Amino acid sequence: MTFASIIIPTYNQEEYVGEALESLLAQTDSDWEAVVVNDGSTDGTADILDNYAKRDGRFRIIHKQNGGVASALNAGLEAASGTWMHWLSSDDYFEPNKLEVNRQWIETNTEAEFFYSYFRLYRQNLGIVETRGLWGPRPIDGLETIGLVHRNFINGISICINRQAWLQNGTFDADLHYGQDFDMWLRLLTKLKACFIPEHLVVSRNHDAQGSESFPSACYFDSAKACLKLTRDNSFTQMVPYADLTNPAIAESAYQTAMVAASDPTSFLFRLGPAPDFPARIAEWLWSQSAIPAVQNLRVRFLRDAAELTLRHQKSDFGTMWGTIAASVTALGERFELTPSDPLTLAKLFHRRLGAAGKDGAALQTASYLDRFYDIRLLSPKSCVSARLLLLDDDAAMKKRDRAMAEELAQNGHLAVSVGDGYGLCELGFKVPRQILTQASDALPRLGRFDVLVAGPQHTNIINWVNADQLCGSQVGVSGIFQSISGATNTPKRKLVLLGLSPAGGGAEQVLSDMCAFIDRSRFDVTVAFLTLNELNTNFPAGARIIDLVSGTTTMEPLESQFGIDAAPPASVAVEPQTPVHEAEANER
Repeated sequence: MTFASIIIPTYNQEEYVGEALESLLAQTDSDWEAVVVNDGSTDGTADILDNYAKRDGRFRIIHKQNGGVASALNAGLEAASGTWMHWLSSDDYFEPNKLEVNRQWIETNTEAEFFYSYFRLYRQNLGIVETRGLWGPRPIDGLETIGLVHRNFINGISICINRQAWLQNGTFDADLHYGQDFDMWLRLLTKLKACFIPEHLVVSRNHDAQGSESFPSACYFDSAKACLKLTRDNSFTQMVPYADLTNPAIAESAYQTAMVAASDPTSFLFRLGPAPDFPARIAEWLWSQSAIPAVQNLRVRFLRDAAELTLRHQKSDFGTMWGTIAASVTALGERFELTPSDPLTLAKLFHRRLGAAGKDGAALQTASYLDRFYDIRLLSPKSCVSARLLLLDDDAAMKKRDRAMAEELAQNGHLAVSVGDGYGLCELGFKVPRQILTQASDALPRLGRFDVLVAGPQHTNIINWVNADQLCGSQVGVSGIFQSISGATNTPKRKLVLLGLSPAGGGAEQVLSDMCAFIDRSRFDVTVAFLTLNELNTNFPAGARIIDLVSGTTTMEPLESQFGIDAAPPASVAVEPQTPVHEAEANER
């Protein structure tokens, strides 16, 4: 049996495909076959392929009607006969020793069925080849899947996968036109043991005609859909089948790796908007009946981290998502379970929220994606001061009216969190379980800040547990709620004074500094008052006024200029600041 099968899907690549095929002829390990799938090319690609097949019988050519990259890959996968599968894009090429090195690693890592490596990047416009690391950080062995949902660290042309193991786990999803490879790696890594080869074995070409360059947002959107599929079909433990989560150290690493992804709004998880699915899978794992003591000890940490993320992102939908997770877990405990999000619902909500926020470019990209792949045409709402609302009214007789009210709010770009059956994402925004009302003092404060609380008279005893700028009775209807939204968004800042003995001492001054870092400057005018300013050894955030109560003098300006104060809240989740990578680097597809 042939050692290596290389699938090469191609469409109108007459400029590059010859170089890709020549890189196979140059391999130091000659035991290979190349299944080249011409996906309905209209240029000279077909003739080039046929000529190579005449030169060398190891080239097998399949000509088919155009059906997209996934269909071409599936055709090649079906026709291949080698023991180990590879993929080569027709505008990229292999280093001469790729197959030889792969064979060496396979022979010394007999349990692994999924290999991948470093790559080099050929920037065609600049005419240079760069030796690169991976697109994203590689997690420790066994945690590849939950690391992948944060950043894609696998370059598709670097893979080497056991063919039989691959075929047992399905084919490429043709509904993902830009993310079929990312989706496949996610699925395979929930089944196969992976091994990283720390050598540069392939060269990925970057040029303007790539799909990732022509419609980069579609790469991100498809990746988010793939992540939703992953979380829908797998529990947390199923995502990491080769990680021993009964080991406290490994459980800790798994939690940390997962939270790095879940706490970063730019993760692939959230590129169609904040979807609570992956964080919910983390919570399910921690609160499951079978959770071991090492995992149970992480519960307090999860709630603490969720609270920090809710507070840190309190002005965004990301913070609202984390608030609903924390509150729902608190209310349900071990009964908490995932309600999978619908990608289409998520995309529509994301589009409305972008339009309301005045992010017309991003809203247009989302609308183009829905139009092209779902045949759905949406108009963005006019820019407005979009509000976050909590709808507490859970009276069965009012449900129909409340839903109509919430739908109108959603269409106008506002985000609603409503009480109802289950937990998760809906057309209105987020929903939380009705059990939250019976545990108000524990659960409701975890929801975070809202602009408007809509509640009925039966909720008199629990509304004090909600952090909201405006209270609105549900009986006033939509017009009254819109008036409350207007009032909430125009509320003047409240004055807040924090009192301390001295900015130097036994640690109380650091507590005051940390409190300042968390306080929302758009809502509060903050003053820190000390009985004496004899020594300054604590950096207070910008915008916090520092006053000496004895003299009445303020040192706000000297503090900011002298210390360069712009402190951020201390993070319990050790996440290095992430900046979105270049679109072409985020997806090599």
